[in-house]
Amino acid sequence: MTLTLELAPEVEAQLLLKARRRGLALPDYVRQLAERDAEAVSNEQATKDAAMTAGAEIMATLYAESLAQGGELTAFSQQQEDLHEYSDEELRELKGVA
Repeated sequence: MTLTLELAPEVEAQLLLKARRRGLALPDYVRQLAERDAEAVSNEQATKDAAMTAGAEIMATLYAESLAQGGELTAFSQQQEDLHEYSDEELRELKGVA
């Protein structure tokens, strides 16, 4: 993809200085900045996904402990199709009551 950027002269001068310090032409330096930013966004999403997975694992443990003590199982979901409604039989099984 080709982009055309209109930069303030002082911004262009700063970028050119940084590019030269790294031995790069200005377009190559700006491309590296864009690629690094895109990678950071990807890494940020991976971090969020890992945090959600860890949270789900913690909640599963808490649910299991609550059920073992006779508690009730409740769940919330962002998307309705992800919500599982447990039958009475499944709830008895989860509670360890056959």
